[in-house]
Amino acid sequence: MKFHWTAKLSGATALLLAVSMALPLLAFAQSYIYKVSYNKSTGTVTASVYTDETVTGNVYLDIMDEHSSVIDSVYLGERSGTYTVGDSVYDRYDFTYTVTANVYDRLKLASWYKDAEDTVTSDVYDVESIAVTPPPGNGGSGGWGGGYVPTSPPTIDGAILAQADGTVAADELKEKLAEQDVVRIVLTSEIVLLPASVLAEAPNMKKKTLMLEKDGITLELPLSVLNLERLAEQLNTKLEALVIKAEIAPLEGEALEAVEQAASRIGAELRSDAVSFELTAIGEEDRTASIHDFGGVYVSRTLPVDATAHPSLLTGATFDSANGTFSFAPMQLAYGEASGDVEAAVLKRPSNSVYAVIERSKSFADIGDHWAQADIEKMAGKLIVEGVTAQAFEPERSITRAEFAALLVRALGLPAKEQSAADFTDVSSSDWFADVVATAAEAELVNGYPDGAFRPNDTVTRAEMAAMLVRATAFATGTTPQMTIAPGQIEAALSGFADRHLLAWEKTYMAIVVKSGIVEGMAETTLAPNGLATRAQAAVMLKRWLTSVGFSS
Repeated sequence: MKFHWTAKLSGATALLLAVSMALPLLAFAQSYIYKVSYNKSTGTVTASVYTDETVTGNVYLDIMDEHSSVIDSVYLGERSGTYTVGDSVYDRYDFTYTVTANVYDRLKLASWYKDAEDTVTSDVYDVESIAVTPPPGNGGSGGWGGGYVPTSPPTIDGAILAQADGTVAADELKEKLAEQDVVRIVLTSEIVLLPASVLAEAPNMKKKTLMLEKDGITLELPLSVLNLERLAEQLNTKLEALVIKAEIAPLEGEALEAVEQAASRIGAELRSDAVSFELTAIGEEDRTASIHDFGGVYVSRTLPVDATAHPSLLTGATFDSANGTFSFAPMQLAYGEASGDVEAAVLKRPSNSVYAVIERSKSFADIGDHWAQADIEKMAGKLIVEGVTAQAFEPERSITRAEFAALLVRALGLPAKEQSAADFTDVSSSDWFADVVATAAEAELVNGYPDGAFRPNDTVTRAEMAAMLVRATAFATGTTPQMTIAPGQIEAALSGFADRHLLAWEKTYMAIVVKSGIVEGMAETTLAPNGLATRAQAAVMLKRWLTSVGFSS
């Protein structure tokens, strides 16, 4: 019997609000497995089971191999004790069993009993000794093909185990948050339900992070991105009744097929699961509010990656199901210590979406033997720069202020605002760049002129480009330009350029990008800050910038 959140949302939420601090709730009779351990070297398996009703007969535990073949079935006729969470008390059954030592890397467990109406079962629980469960679809027809075995396999040791219905023990969560800055929660289904009152009471809440894990996929959720009081007010709900639902859901069926088809249309191939990450605030009377925007905080998600992928061609991406398109997501690759093969990707972005790792190469007919060919191809493969046509890039063509703002918004992984950039007198809501200029202005990447104009169609200068890149670094890292360079380093960085006297307002910006290696001189002693930038220069600077802020391997 599988507990489906979507099918039980109203009932489960009503029950959640009826008890304190989001205690484990059961919309119908069910058996639950928790506190599992397995030692391959001894073959010892331990598991505790709790039930939501008094069982008059036996409670069984099925021990299965990784192919779901039953090794043995054991039972207990009497409870071992109780399992108490808040005001709720459940009957507990403690099992110990020994399989043949050094045979099974991975076991599956399921508990069940019979009541007056039906056979009541738990979800199947995977437990491993030395190998991690491959992501869904690994080795099968619906997934991306396998080979991911992390160097340090995740275990539930020291972690909170979320039950199949998503609930966690509130007392345990409270205790962990009081002791640790990073609290691990292992999901046994696609969701976890977090009691907002417990989160709000955590000491130094803004410094706490929840590490949510499911089948090798992780979401690092800083509590600082959750404005719990505002969410409670928005939902007209007391904080004690507010629940934060986090969902980590690999796509399947038609949803996955849509992603695969979209990848094929742009000459790409999926190299990870496509995973939907969602956060939802749930209030009284089932009122909900989606949490999409993290206020500029880059939240990390880890996806296992196909071991046969070509690292140099990989890019992190988000998928927009509404229009069937991908967008760049900042990403770092993780490699196995022993094999040296790519094993996982860490994707960073300040909002939720469907995330995936794709493999894509892209070139243009007019960049052969061009000095910037490699970087142009790299940025095109990452969905950041585009050609003027499918086959032409025109690398020496100038680039406008609006065009470069659009590139920076993409490189930061920011969703464009669907609004007018009306703050600028020369940007209309009907302009193609209105949404990206609005996004860039909100992120403080761009400034207008004293007369209120943005001058979107003016060619961007090298100095203006440098200023935008420095501001982008500040946005990505939560710093200010002044924090990235010491006053004494400004003159040192620019000392080799004979035309440094041309620098005025842009002096600090140019010093920062020169010092960091993002911008080089047009010649050995010439910086040319007022020179007009080309599309090729923009691609090269963006590639260097992505590396400098850790947004690309």
